Amino acid sequence: MTDRYLFRGKRISDGEWLQGSLLSCKRMTIGGSRTKEDFFEHHIAPWDYDGFELVDPATIGQCSGLRDKNGTLIFEGDVVKVDLDWPPGGENSRDGVDREVIFHKGIYSITSKPFIENLSHRPLCDCYNVEIIGNIHDTPSLLSEVAL
Repeated sequence: MTDRYLFRGKRISDGEWLQGSLLSCKRMTIGGSRTKEDFFEHHIAPWDYDGFELVDPATIGQCSGLRDKNGTLIFEGDVVKVDLDWPPGGENSRDGVDREVIFHKGIYSITSKPFIENLSHRPLCDCYNVEIIGNIHDTPSLLSEVAL
């Protein structure tokens, strides 16, 4: 289960997705107006080579440690197609619903948009036939506007 310690983010220099360890460092700045984000740089250190790369902080997501039905690791920010009820195709089933993967109150969950506290999320491990179909950064149009 070491995959759950894996992060991903888009490299600032060319927009390529990187996976590895997350490093957040204080940035030294002099003068000018500053915000909280001005004080930190975020880097991904890929596990397959030495060094680290500066990434866009808005794209950073941690791996859930779970895999979709095709064996692909699921990260925060992924858009997944899921079956919400068991058995698939049953009279109460809502097959093929698109949701965003989030980390909320210590649990990887899927959520609808807009997010409504305590109403619009469900633990990822309670879903069936999960399949990654994109992510909120590259394909935000995939998210449905339907409630859970």
